Amino acid sequence: MNVVAAGLLSDTGFKVSKDKKAVMGKLAYYLEGAAELPKQFGKSWKMKFITDNKTVEEEILLFMVANSQSVGGFREIAPLASVSDGLFDIIIIKKMDIFQMLPLMLSILQGDHVNHPSVEYIQTKKLHIENLSGEEVKVDYDGEELPEGFPVDISIIPQAINIVVPK
Repeated sequence: MNVVAAGLLSDTGFKVSKDKKAVMGKLAYYLEGAAELPKQFGKSWKMKFITDNKTVEEEILLFMVANSQSVGGFREIAPLASVSDGLFDIIIIKKMDIFQMLPLMLSILQGDHVNHPSVEYIQTKKLHIENLSGEEVKVDYDGEELPEGFPVDISIIPQAINIVVPK
C-alpha cells in the first residue's frame, strides 16, 4: 500500500476512467480534480484517528496515510516518509476556509505544509480511523475504492516481503 485517503478530492483516483488515464496520464487526474473541487469544497467530516500513542478527533477536509514521500503527483506530500522505516505517515488537513486553503496549497507544493497550523502530521505503526460525521465518506486506497469503508484499520508488517535483485 502506498496511500489510503478520504475527504476532499480523494475519490478522484477511482472516478477517472482507465481510457482517460491511458491517454492523458497524470493530466486526467488534475482535470478531474479541477472539475470536482467546486462541488466538494466546503464539505468537512468529523474523524477520529487512534495511533500507537495518540488520539486525534478533528473536523477535517482530508486525510492521507502514506508509505512514501510522493503521492498523486505531489512529490513531498509526506516529506518524512520512507518505505523502509516501518512507519506510516499520516497527514490530516483540518477544516478551514478558502482563504486559509490557498497558502496551504503553496506550502504543499514547497513541501513545507507539515509546519502549517491546520495540518497534523503523525508517524505510526498502527492506525484506527473512525468516521464520526454520520455521512458516507469514500475511502481510496492506491486509486481504488475500499468497499468496506469505515472503520479503517491499518498496520505495518515490517520486512514482510523479501526482494531478490541481481548483483
